[in-house]
Amino acid sequence: WSSYSNCIPYKYMAILGTVNFVCYISFIFFRMKITLSLPPSINRTYKAGVNRRTGKLIFYKDREVKDWIEEALWEIKKQIHGQKTKGESVYISWFKKGRTIDIDFGIKSVLDLLQKSRIIENDSSVIFLQVQKQKAEKDYCLVEVI
Repeated sequence: WSSYSNCIPYKYMAILGTVNFVCYISFIFFRMKITLSLPPSINRTYKAGVNRRTGKLIFYKDREVKDWIEEALWEIKKQIHGQKTKGESVYISWFKKGRTIDIDFGIKSVLDLLQKSRIIENDSSVIFLQVQKQKAEKDYCLVEVI
């Protein structure tokens, strides 16, 4: 029984007199912690403009957001060294010095970044998201992906 310590008897088979077991197997997924600068506010993420050729209204990412994404991708590359994870659970902690921020101000930017860096396959595959904020000595974002 010592080799089956995480198993419990499930059903006795009359044929051959054997015992089936239900085993609870705990999978170990990589838990990644990534420290990033705070993303730009969602209010400053997208800009509206008019397509010169078609005259239609279009939305595009602001230069500040593109710069943050580029910087954050380099930070991720330095911190995780090509690790992958299932990515179903994401924990985001905002640490802000001074003025407080809305708790949801950068969630979309962070999830898009995790997808672009290929840490998660698709941000729609995230089934659990926890966000918290607190005051700190400097501004940064801590992202944990399981």
